[in-house]
Amino acid sequence: MRARGLTLMLAFALQFLPAPGIELAASRRRIVRRAPPAGAFGVHLLTFAGSEPAHVGRSLELAGEAGILWLRIVIPPAPIHIAPGDFRFSAIDPLVAKAKQEGLQILGNLAYTTNWNTTAPPEITQIAQREHFPPRDFEEWGRYVFATVNRYRFEIHEWEIWNEPDLGFPSTPERPCTGGFWCGSSADFARLLAIAYREVKRADPAARVLLGGLSLAGSPGTHNENFLSEILSDPVNPAGENFDIMNYHSYGSREEAIRRMNYVRAAMAAAGIDKPVWITEAGYASDPSQQRVPPYGGGESGQAAYLRDALPFFLSLGVEKVFWFSMVDFPPGMGGPFQTYGLTDHSLEPKASYYAYRDLLKNYSAATSSALAMGTR
Repeated sequence: MRARGLTLMLAFALQFLPAPGIELAASRRRIVRRAPPAGAFGVHLLTFAGSEPAHVGRSLELAGEAGILWLRIVIPPAPIHIAPGDFRFSAIDPLVAKAKQEGLQILGNLAYTTNWNTTAPPEITQIAQREHFPPRDFEEWGRYVFATVNRYRFEIHEWEIWNEPDLGFPSTPERPCTGGFWCGSSADFARLLAIAYREVKRADPAARVLLGGLSLAGSPGTHNENFLSEILSDPVNPAGENFDIMNYHSYGSREEAIRRMNYVRAAMAAAGIDKPVWITEAGYASDPSQQRVPPYGGGESGQAAYLRDALPFFLSLGVEKVFWFSMVDFPPGMGGPFQTYGLTDHSLEPKASYYAYRDLLKNYSAATSSALAMGTR
């Protein structure tokens, strides 16, 4: 059965390999043809202000029951960093404790800033958007990083800095930044990353820092296509010195997956760095009206088929770890086109993709065990 599991994994990967004529370019030499390491797959957990603890707890139980080993969660400063020097973790402690109880290794996402420490101008009134601006006091933001990492240094050892900072632009009165996740310059983010890296390592020298999942896509004018090269070549805070793991997000077709990996590999090569690569968001809708990648249609069955094919394919490109977005659907009326990307609906009813993920993880576990057994002979 273990040998059969390995055969199944190879078959899954082959189903999603590039069509003839598609070049792998920079990623060709990174193709993985061995059984993947245990814990190669994770899931992102959406949490919202006012989320019922029982709802969050049950979602973590479902993740554990599926055999998921990694959990990506946002640990924002707003409920923690109440005022300068004032840190309270009562809103986060139960989530971290429950995740560890379910055997989940946590990737902590440190994002964003607070309403009292933001450079957002007064005309930007939406609090969530105000928190996407650079901090007014970068060192105070660094103290939030240190306090958080120090608090969870025995539970969390991987930290991601911000989320999709290549989406957004510096705000001006003539063109206010009312969308996107980083309303600052590339240099601003390079500075933020450098401070975060310093404070993470000061709190936990063994911790690893992730860059901050780049979108690598978006509408013209809102997506900075040069963001990665700009932060890597920053003359004051070259980003390559301030992260241990390169990470980005990958949605869409296999051709798009190859394009994104090639872009990342080429940018790192140009900067003279070589880092492990994680995909911290990848997913697909179960709503038929949002299923735009042939042949993955038909609702839940299409989402499940995409998951079964796409996740092994990402590993075949040389990605070390992939996080599915997300564990649970957005609440009704939220999330836009991403509303039904969850493995369960918002009432925590598992979808076909939940069972597909569970089975995929079982087969990968068997394949990994088989490869380890063969290596000891």
